[in-house]
Formats: sequence, structure tokens, C-alpha cells
Amino acid sequence: MLSFVTWCWTEPGYQRRFLPDYVNVLRAMLERHYRLPHRLVCITDNSSGLDPRIEAIPLPARFDDLKSPHGPRFPSCWRRLWNFSADAARLLGPRIVSLDVDVVITNDLVPLFERPESFVGWTDQRDSWANKIAGGIYMLRTGAHTEVWDKFDPATSPQKAHAAGHTGSDQSWISYCLYPPPGSWTAADGVVSSKWIEPFKPLPPDVRIVSTPGERKPWTHELRRQHSWIAEHWTL
Repeated sequence: MLSFVTWCWTEPGYQRRFLPDYVNVLRAMLERHYRLPHRLVCITDNSSGLDPRIEAIPLPARFDDLKSPHGPRFPSCWRRLWNFSADAARLLGPRIVSLDVDVVITNDLVPLFERPESFVGWTDQRDSWANKIAGGIYMLRTGAHTEVWDKFDPATSPQKAHAAGHTGSDQSWISYCLYPPPGSWTAADGVVSSKWIEPFKPLPPDVRIVSTPGERKPWTHELRRQHSWIAEHWTL
């Protein structure tokens, strides 16, 4: 059974909040668009309000004080590297898909996840994506790449990743360790950013999942005003 894994926590000083209600919407979207047996696991510091069909796992404490290299406007997601640990392999099952809680799922996901590789990441050839594996969606055979967790040193690894030209927190280290990934998705597979979709136009029919980077999220008025299709898909 495939395990979908999302993370939801409150970070002191960070201006955006991610609520249990958003995880419930993610569960509903998965139910509509991934019709094979699966589970949704939320790794969180607050399981109150989660749909009972969502499995809650307490937030690992490691790296909780390691800040984002880009300042307080950006989340510190180093703790999500735990997905690559041996402990995660024991708890999460043999194969996981890690998803940001703010994705919008719009179409059948089954073709994305019928892949044999030990790791499949989201990549693209655009200039801003050079040598980048996005942290918001990837598929992992758990236990296959424990070096991503085991070799991470909070005192030196962030600097190594950024010196190599990688941005972000957890995604910078994942990119440093695994780029080019054993397998990848691109926009041709229907995995896209909301920034690549023209505002006030219909959603292209081949899109399967939309990442929403930055401050405009599926629950914000501004993004919903620009993309009317969000209301159809980002809902219980």
C-alpha cells in the first residue's frame, strides 16, 4: 500500500500558518484522484482536528531549531529529511509519496506513481530549476537512500548544498545528494507550479498536481481569484 506523507507544524516567527483543515482537504483530494489502496500520514505537532482517517505521527524533534537559510519569510523544513531515515522506513511502509500540504490535485495520480525507481523527484529544465529536485513532491522507496538523513550535519551540510547552487532547506540537501534523481517527473507528466499556469484561463487538461510556492496558497483569495479551477479541486 502506498503511503502519502505530509508535514504540518507551527513554526515560531513564521508568518504563514498551515492548519489541520488543510490536511483534511488533501485527504479528500487523494480520495478523489488516487483510487488505489493508500494511507495518508500527517507528521505533526497538533493532531487536533484531523480527519480520523488520517494517521498522525508526532513531529521528530531533530533540527527543530535549524532556521531557513533564506530568512524568516521562508519555512525551515530540514526536519522533513527524516523521511529518509531508517526509523521512517519502519513507520511509514515500503514506499511513500511526500506531498506539501498546499498542493492542488486535479487529475488521476495513478500514472505518476506506477514507477520502479528507488526515488522519483520533480525536476524541470527552466533556468530557475537547474539542478533542482523540488521538496514539495517526491516518491521514495523507504530505506533506499538513508544517506540523505545519515550524512546530514546541521553545522556543515546547509553550506555545502548552497555552495553547490541549491536553494531551499530540505530540498537543497535532497538535490545535493540525489541530483540527478533515479527517476523524475516534469511538466510533461502533469506536475506543475501555479506560477506556470496563466491566470484567468482554464486549467490545462493534462495537469495532475499543482504546487503553490510562495505566499499565494489555495486557501488565499488572491490565488483563487486568479485561478477559478482551484475552488473545484481544493475542497472537501
